[in-house]
Amino acid sequence: MAQENEHKYLVQSVAWRKQARRGEHYRQGYLSTEPERSVRVRVSGNKAVLTIKGSGGSDHNGLQRAEFEYPIPVEDGNQILDHLCRQPLIEKTRFRVSQNGNNWEVDKFEKENDGLMIAELETSKGNNSPAHLPSWIGEEVSYDDRYENANLVEHPYSEWHPGSEKPDTKYHWKAGESVAEGLKRIIAEQLHLAIWELSADRSPMDHGVHEARKCLKKSRSVMRLFQNILGKEYEQGNAALRDAGRKLSPVRDSQALIEMFDELNDKYRDDLGDRSLISIRDGLVKRKKSLAREFQQKRTRGVVLKTLRLFARGVGQWSVDEADLPALSKSLARTIRRNQQACRTAYAESRPESFHEWRKRAKDLRYHLNLVSKAWPEVLDGFEAAAKNLESKLGDDHNLVVMRGTILEKPAAFGNEEDITAFLKIVDDHQKKLRSACRTLADRLYSEAPKFWRRRLELCWTAWKVEHG
Repeated sequence: MAQENEHKYLVQSVAWRKQARRGEHYRQGYLSTEPERSVRVRVSGNKAVLTIKGSGGSDHNGLQRAEFEYPIPVEDGNQILDHLCRQPLIEKTRFRVSQNGNNWEVDKFEKENDGLMIAELETSKGNNSPAHLPSWIGEEVSYDDRYENANLVEHPYSEWHPGSEKPDTKYHWKAGESVAEGLKRIIAEQLHLAIWELSADRSPMDHGVHEARKCLKKSRSVMRLFQNILGKEYEQGNAALRDAGRKLSPVRDSQALIEMFDELNDKYRDDLGDRSLISIRDGLVKRKKSLAREFQQKRTRGVVLKTLRLFARGVGQWSVDEADLPALSKSLARTIRRNQQACRTAYAESRPESFHEWRKRAKDLRYHLNLVSKAWPEVLDGFEAAAKNLESKLGDDHNLVVMRGTILEKPAAFGNEEDITAFLKIVDDHQKKLRSACRTLADRLYSEAPKFWRRRLELCWTAWKVEHG
């Protein structure tokens, strides 16, 4: 069994060409792109090989992988590439460059991945990068799963390279479409936006993850309005998008805790006196880096993108003719009813789980009001803003719960006991203020009975359609 220990870099200039030997053209494809076991076939000239690679694991920060390689007949290799491998194939020309005692391999990609150039260097000493890099070497992308060949099959560079256009989405029904038409359009747009956000070549990574998670939550929320009509499509789709969101959540949630810490540290600075609490923030930052590294090593982004692409392809085929105005208004009334009940339960039980459940229902209400807001924007926009404010405060409440649990689970990672005690007191005090503010907002937002909401939407919707012909 061989072990490969690769470092990958973007190529930022053509200066390498002066030292490059003649290039060798590769066609390669994948029978499996799973992170734990990729199976690749490569044909170059009169040679063909079958390669099996294991996962990076936890050693050497995931750069070292088990690799098995076997020669196969060229004719067999081409048959496998053309008929059995995932499409599109990877096509590239590999150049070898010797510089500063290192042997570089520079891959110039073609077709769907045209414009991408990556330089690879194998090292033998742990995961150490060379001390002196050539001037033509750019950013290291060893931990960025987007640049792995197996991932470029599923998500070609042409779809997410710098300059690719962000999808235009409208998260509301349009005047000229039916409820059923809008349902499928809205979900499809959100899924394609999530794919773009996860694939876009920009930093920080947690921003794209955060935006993609919002798209998944929006998709699930609009599906929830018609879960009885969607039936099996709802059950399977909701489960798939929920699981995809959970895979993304550690990266974003770890950043949210840092942002919450900074907010509390600034807001209660006078109460903290001379305490800097820097050790707590350092612990949160280290935790985020560890989770981000795990996210890359497991190729989580690629796994989620595969799920989203597969699900998005089926949305247009849904049979949702029964999704009409009465079904929509009935579902909105149900959303109001669920919010009212979740609010009562949260204050009656005072458990973190109850407040978190209320948060999910409040998020649904916010999204559902946004979806129908064009029917009477002067009024519905105000309700949607109030629901957004409530959901935001309940989100902060949840982050405080997670913050407390994270620190108490491994207190040694967050500094001395006195600093932790002082900070957790601030967490508790702030949470009490948030829950008081949430009660006030809820009293206003939930003041009308669900049946009035149903009647209001049907009248506003009908008038809106008449107004726009």
